[in-house]
Amino acid sequence: MLTSAHVDRPADVLTIEWSLPHAQSSAWRHLTDAETVHEWLGQPKTFDARVGGEIIVDHDDGYLCRSNVLSATHDDGPSHTSTAELSWEFPDDPPSRLSLRTFDTNDRAGNTGNNTASTLVLQHSGLGELIDSYLTGWLTHLTYFEASLSGAPLPPSQFWPLFATFEQLRAPADDGHLPRLQTDSLTKPSGLDH
Repeated sequence: MLTSAHVDRPADVLTIEWSLPHAQSSAWRHLTDAETVHEWLGQPKTFDARVGGEIIVDHDDGYLCRSNVLSATHDDGPSHTSTAELSWEFPDDPPSRLSLRTFDTNDRAGNTGNNTASTLVLQHSGLGELIDSYLTGWLTHLTYFEASLSGAPLPPSQFWPLFATFEQLRAPADDGHLPRLQTDSLTKPSGLDH
């Protein structure tokens, strides 16, 4: 579930925080699993999630994103935090950088000893004028990721309709009837807190 989103235009950084009803180790394992990446990101052509490895994902009809794993750490120990940094290149986009971090969070009942929830923080930098489009894209992909992680993958045919819904929510309000996502500093979707 979306926790927060922030577009920092001067720094050219998009940050999305997503709460997951699964332990950090499960979320990280799913995030780096070549067998499930097709359920939430695209069809993997090459998937080596180790430092120095290459990841190539077909996002449909041969539209390939190429990434190199620049750093990666996974801790099942006391910190329960995992991180990765990757390069990110589509054929028509400028090269950018993607950072991912997962960590355990307290469950909703506030029991600190039973970490059945985690947070995924995604930061994407170097997007320039594409930052708004990437915001919508990542919100859609992370919705698919959460469904896949929960064992109920969403049908691929619904990706673009969901993307269009996020675009509409993100668009400037013109009729006052739809709640709009504020992209510059979102902590709670406007109008959705009833």
